[in-house]
Amino acid sequence: MRAQWFSEARFGMFIHWGLYSIPGGIWRGREMSYIGEWLQACFRIPNREYGALAARFNPERFDAEQWCRTARDAGMRYLVFSAKHHDGFAMYRSRVDSYNVADATPFGRDPLAELAAACPKYGLKLGIYYSQDLDWHHPDGGDPGPESPKNHGMSWGNDWDYPAHREKRFRRYFEGKAIPQLTELLTGYGPVGIMWFDCPLTISREESGRIVELVRKLQPDCLINTRIGHGFGDYGSYGDNQLPAAPPEGMWETPGTLNRTWGFKWNDHDWKTPGEVLSLLASLAEKDTNYLLNVGPMPDGSFPPETVRVLRETGRWLERYGFAVYGCGANPFQCSFDWGYVTVEQRPGKRTRLHLIIREFRPEIRLYGLEEVVVRCWDAAEPECPVEFGCSGGRCLTIRLPERLRARLLPVVTLELLAAVWLAGAVMMLTYMLASYLRIYYRVRTAVRLEQSVYQSEFVPSPFILGVIRPRIYLPFGLEAGAQAMVLAHERAHLRRGDQLWKPLGYLILAAYWFNPLCWLAYILFCRDIEAACDEKVVRELGEGCKAAYSRALLACSVPRKLITACPLAFGETGVKSRIKSVLNYKKPAFWLVLAAVIASVAVAVCFLTDPKREDQTEAAPAETVDVTPVATSDLLDADYPSMQTFADAWLAQATSSQQVEYEVQTESGSETVTDTIHDAQAVSLEQLAELPDLAPGGTLQLWSFHIAVSPEGIDPDTVLLSTERGMSMIDGRAYLLDGSRYLAVCLYGKDRYQILSVQHDTDGTALGSYETLDELPAYLHDFFLDFAHQSGQKALNEDFFTGTDGYGESVTVPAVFTAATESGGGDWGAYIPAEGWLRNLGSRLWYSEKTGASFEVVYYPSVPVSSQIASYDAGGYDGLAMTRCTVYGLGPESAVYLYGAEGGCFEVRIRWDQGENQTDASGYNSYLQSCFEEPLLRKMAMSFYPLNADGTAQKRTMLAQAGGYTLYVRTEATDCPYGDESCHLHTKTSLSCEMADGTEHLLDLGADRTYWFMHYDVGGGFLRVGCLSQDPAHGRRFSTWSLDIFVPELRIGLSTSYTNVSLSGENPAAPETVGTDSSMPIQPCELTLPNGVYLGLDYETTLQLAQAYRGSRVYRGQTPGDNFTVDGVSYYFSADSSGVLRLDSYSVITTELATQSFLRGIKLGDGLQSVLDTIPTADWQPEELYSQLLYGVDLVSGDRAVLNWNSSIYHPSYYTLIIKSGADSANIKFDHDGSVSGIYVSNY
Repeated sequence: MRAQWFSEARFGMFIHWGLYSIPGGIWRGREMSYIGEWLQACFRIPNREYGALAARFNPERFDAEQWCRTARDAGMRYLVFSAKHHDGFAMYRSRVDSYNVADATPFGRDPLAELAAACPKYGLKLGIYYSQDLDWHHPDGGDPGPESPKNHGMSWGNDWDYPAHREKRFRRYFEGKAIPQLTELLTGYGPVGIMWFDCPLTISREESGRIVELVRKLQPDCLINTRIGHGFGDYGSYGDNQLPAAPPEGMWETPGTLNRTWGFKWNDHDWKTPGEVLSLLASLAEKDTNYLLNVGPMPDGSFPPETVRVLRETGRWLERYGFAVYGCGANPFQCSFDWGYVTVEQRPGKRTRLHLIIREFRPEIRLYGLEEVVVRCWDAAEPECPVEFGCSGGRCLTIRLPERLRARLLPVVTLELLAAVWLAGAVMMLTYMLASYLRIYYRVRTAVRLEQSVYQSEFVPSPFILGVIRPRIYLPFGLEAGAQAMVLAHERAHLRRGDQLWKPLGYLILAAYWFNPLCWLAYILFCRDIEAACDEKVVRELGEGCKAAYSRALLACSVPRKLITACPLAFGETGVKSRIKSVLNYKKPAFWLVLAAVIASVAVAVCFLTDPKREDQTEAAPAETVDVTPVATSDLLDADYPSMQTFADAWLAQATSSQQVEYEVQTESGSETVTDTIHDAQAVSLEQLAELPDLAPGGTLQLWSFHIAVSPEGIDPDTVLLSTERGMSMIDGRAYLLDGSRYLAVCLYGKDRYQILSVQHDTDGTALGSYETLDELPAYLHDFFLDFAHQSGQKALNEDFFTGTDGYGESVTVPAVFTAATESGGGDWGAYIPAEGWLRNLGSRLWYSEKTGASFEVVYYPSVPVSSQIASYDAGGYDGLAMTRCTVYGLGPESAVYLYGAEGGCFEVRIRWDQGENQTDASGYNSYLQSCFEEPLLRKMAMSFYPLNADGTAQKRTMLAQAGGYTLYVRTEATDCPYGDESCHLHTKTSLSCEMADGTEHLLDLGADRTYWFMHYDVGGGFLRVGCLSQDPAHGRRFSTWSLDIFVPELRIGLSTSYTNVSLSGENPAAPETVGTDSSMPIQPCELTLPNGVYLGLDYETTLQLAQAYRGSRVYRGQTPGDNFTVDGVSYYFSADSSGVLRLDSYSVITTELATQSFLRGIKLGDGLQSVLDTIPTADWQPEELYSQLLYGVDLVSGDRAVLNWNSSIYHPSYYTLIIKSGADSANIKFDHDGSVSGIYVSNY
């Protein structure tokens, strides 16, 4: 069949590659937040500028066979290549339009032709993506118009080059470009398995149908997706990254991204893990849907390394478990399972198999409603290893997973079903039923009617009833008159009971459950019982005197035993011997015996149908606290107890040692307090609230609660006054007063003994605080033990994790739970997640705020040193700050990433928030204030992150870098904040070690309390360069930085100091006074202040804040605190003043981005010499005659002045330099040899 391959393929590769891959989401220093292939629409780039990218498109690393090999090795069965996206640039050789990769680029090749040749070699079907509607390069390309909804704020069509929407004629594009190019694609590249269309916004039904006809004519076996529009298409395309809720009708496919974009983006590192990809694939497979996973190749034609890594791991899993996905059908159950996914493998002529794909390991999993018989269950990776299973009530199958599966990535367990065998057995049973009926029916066709509904036949050996709707009684000839009367009485008893209906129904049930031996036994007993019931009914009606005659009639009508039949209901067919004994021994039960049986049945029913009164139930309101408050004594806490009841009794004995209790009673005059002697006391409501195994040595921590109930000697339950604080319960017929408070005991349980660690009297029900409110009682035990055992570690619940003012202007305290998780690659980690208002995305490590969507996400990179991730962000121009345990990068005004090294790789903690609008709605909510609340909360969550060992303890060794066969590790231990800030968890004691090529590790003696980051490996010099920071600048305190050169293999250390004992902030000098100026006046100090408000002498923090906030642009700087940085075309340079504060001592203008009239009178790069001189007062000057000419001022060396220098040399072209001195600062303006400004440098030198 044309579509059979598609249904069996399940997994394909989508490729988005084009001119948009070159800028990779960044245009002129600005980064787009949307998907990369929409770059032209996002920045509204004119076709003339966008088309110029073609001159830079030369992907030297493109290898079609390598692409196909990667797809095949990933387990993919088809490949869809973007031949033309919305930008209109054809990624194949098109004779229709020269705007294509073969004619417009230096590459000059046809990548689609190379892919078409490579796909069959690797068993891949070729699919082609073509944007049939949108085309931003063609003046008549699809455009819904300005009134249509925007796509993430962008126009669907090109309204920046072609704004006259009413003049566009889509038909011209359709006939002149779309149809001819589709014809090229369908005739020039061999068999095409899929034509993948997109965004049918303006195309008409007629035009969509025309494309379908063209495809059917030129490629009859080619499939078309439903994004062709107007209901056409062979299979459905879900929305991007959409997961269907249930299996759909027909064939469907979900296209999905591997990160957050389709076209390549330099700064999108949000890669799915192999586990996430496989979970999505399995989730779609169980819903009978294909997964088309996208890859965005880099500009050089290669796949991003992270893409290759993820696909490689995906392919390994499919090589092992692909049979659970390829060609499998949808989950047959009417529900999904939280532990994983279910697919069905129908094998013609063989047993059906169920594949259970385990996402979250459980010791036991259950399947409800399984109709088929399970004959075998095994570990799919090791078929020779069976998996234990068993059936229980309600068609429930319990599967006990072996522990070895816990460590595997999505292991698969396979069940083999007996559906075909069951059907065969059921058919045989029904065939036997029909044959029996027909045989009897033809035998009695000659029967003679004796009386109404009674017939006689010579071919009937024994009496029976035949028929369901109009039953008849058939008798053999020759029955004596007395025996005949007995037989008729018996058969009529059957009819009155309706047995002619019940027995066939019982047989049908047996036919359905023929494989169950209990059903056979039940049916046999059922047949015996209906005969016995009729026997008793006849004897009871005819009297005791008929027993002998009735027994003779039974014996006369007996027949040899036969197979079980559904019909007829034969009189003598079942257990004749036992029936005769029962008849002869039958006695009518006495009335009193019947009455006793009825009473006993009613009593049993009452016992089972009513809820007995519990000992701890109260008859009124909650109890008042009885004045019994024991004090913990060492003898109670030091002893061991065989059970918690034993301990509770011992505690009770101490609590009631006074033997006195007071309570209120009602009197004729009102009420009075009675002091009474305690007759008895009991511990009631003994309940285990929580437990935490394997935390404490030697056992399990448990939390128990119980109440105390005392019974006064002379209590009269009718006179006791009960209030909202006092209760009473009846126990064994006596009235007990209940202690309204509870007792809480923490014990260590192990080897049938309970060691009590703590007991407290919870008088107001708040002793467990937020732990109980948030349903986090195991966390209470965890934190209790940390305090009890004086152990260090993260508290499971931090009740005061964060306090701030929310969007309603209210002060809010956020409790957080320390959440531990394990990534698919083996990385364990923990961090504090708010206990309320935050949800986790299924199948990912992303938590998000219910209110705003702000998110916290963790991504693990196994075997990748943190230095590699740092280098990636540095290469992308992001601003990084090295902290004690991590490096932080701001990705824009609404996101940041925290990089943490781990022993086997590294982690990225990504946080995102929405700044919102500074407007308050009717309810008083302000989204901007809420973002100001959530950003510091997210940053605190990110700083609470810790890589963990498998036992849950924080890792003390993390991999910093790998280079030249050497591995650098940082050993870390948490330490208290040196400034006494108890809420600060940023400080550590650290040491650096180097693992040699032979596996030996050497500790480097570099001092403690330092932060390290890898810079580079100098092969020629033979050293690894590492950055080093002492202390942490987060508190605004002083710090020092160095670079360390570790020479290998001798491990000799070389030091160079950047800053010593400096601070990032201090008191700032006043800004220069603003005065009015014109070209007749010297340059004033205020004219050296940048448009962003930065002037020389500002401290580092203020300079950074002003420069970054001016336009919100990215800041380019190193990882060291205090590093020089560049933003908006200005580079800023710092040095420490006499007090150790880093201050701006100079800046260099390298672009025209900040050119304004207020700064240097509008002088900017590219201006000519004369136009610059026109802005200042100048004396007569002689071109190229003097080395230094004073333009204004007293002399060349003192006071405010302007000096023009002529720099002449035989080694380089001559040029001018203009030096302007204004107050304590000066501006140095350099000109090129052609007389135009090439640089502006301002300093306080």
